Amino acid sequence: MPYFSQKDFSEYLANAWVMCESPNNDPNFTQKQMLGLFKKADPQVLMDEDEYKQFQALEDTLVVYRGVTSYNANRVKALSWTLDREKAEWFAHRFDEDGAVYEAKIDKAHVYAFFSSRNESEVIVDPAFLNELAEVQTEDEGLSMTM
Repeated sequence: MPYFSQKDFSEYLANAWVMCESPNNDPNFTQKQMLGLFKKADPQVLMDEDEYKQFQALEDTLVVYRGVTSYNANRVKALSWTLDREKAEWFAHRFDEDGAVYEAKIDKAHVYAFFSSRNESEVIVDPAFLNELAEVQTEDEGLSMTM
């Protein structure tokens, strides 16, 4: 980072985050270090123009979702969440996994980015400030047919 301008740093961080599969599991950075990078980035450069407008328009308190599988079930309190419950369900069940979806509330003050480039409505949050965190029932649970 000391060799980059803030603009370059912010662009590289955004590209590295959205191009990487499972950046929450990067063994080279602790969660605290990764969050520190987002806090140092310039939000107007980190996000594209449309993402930044959507970020600014977010409510003061957000409901966020996270889908986990056996691969990342120990990382529920991660940086990466989505505003889209259906996308969280997709993450929970991709690779034919029987994963889980979690829901939480967080104040916008603890949200550092919004990314829509992969149609994930992803928000980067400080997980220490997640409130009312709970596993939620997915759409296909609780439905049974009797004959």
